[in-house]
Amino acid sequence: MKMIPCEGCHVRERTAFAELEPEMLDRIDGAKQTRKYKKGQVIFYEDNPAFGLYCIYSGKVKLYKSTAEGKRLTLQIADPGDQLGHLALFTGQPYSATGEALEDSTICFVDRRCLPTLMEKNPQATWAIINGLAQGLSITRDRATDIAYRSVRERVAGMLLQLKAKYGRQDGDAVRLDIALSREDLAELIGATKETLVRVLSDFRQEQLITDKGSNLVLLSPKKLAKIAGYLD
Repeated sequence: MKMIPCEGCHVRERTAFAELEPEMLDRIDGAKQTRKYKKGQVIFYEDNPAFGLYCIYSGKVKLYKSTAEGKRLTLQIADPGDQLGHLALFTGQPYSATGEALEDSTICFVDRRCLPTLMEKNPQATWAIINGLAQGLSITRDRATDIAYRSVRERVAGMLLQLKAKYGRQDGDAVRLDIALSREDLAELIGATKETLVRVLSDFRQEQLITDKGSNLVLLSPKKLAKIAGYLD
C-alpha cells in the first residue's frame, strides 16, 4: 500500500518521532514502508533477525513468547502509536517476541539503518525509544512475577483490571472493556490454559463480578476484583 508520511500522522505524537524536524521525518519516510495486516497475521517472529522498528498506525498487535511445548504467554497488547522492536536497535539481537495482529492493522516499518543517525542528532527521540524499551522490559518482568507467585484467580482479576485501565468505558455503574478478546487471548495474557481461564470467568459471573455484553466483558465490581487481585487489603 502507499506509504503514510510521518508528518501529519495522527499517532506521531505518541511515538519517538513526535519532536522531529521535517527534514528528519523526510529521512524516515525514505526508509519506511506501510503495510496492512489481517487479524491473526504474524508481523515478525521471535528469534528472527530484527531489521527495523514497527510503528502501529491503526489496529492492535499482541506480543507473545512461546515455550518449547508450544504454549504462549502474551506480554503486551500494543495500540496505535506504540512502537515495537526497540531492543533490537540497541543489541543487534533477534526479535525477543512474536508480533501478531490482534485485529486488522496498518503498520509502518522503519529500516534500522536510518535510526543511528536519527538517535545521534535527536536525543529526545533516543530517550523516547529507551523509554519504550524500559516499559516493555517492565511488562515482561511483571508477567513472569505474576505467573511465579500468584494464583490463577488472582491473575485473572489482575488482568481484567489492567484491561480496565487501558480499555475501560463507563457503562452505567459498571465498566465495559472496549476490546474484544477471545478466550485464547485472555488465557495467554495470564499464562494459563483456556479451560482454566473459562472456569475462573464462570466463577466470577456466578459471584456477580463480571457479565457479558456482546463480545465484550463488563466489570460489575472492580473493587471486589481488586481485592481478589491483592491490590486492596
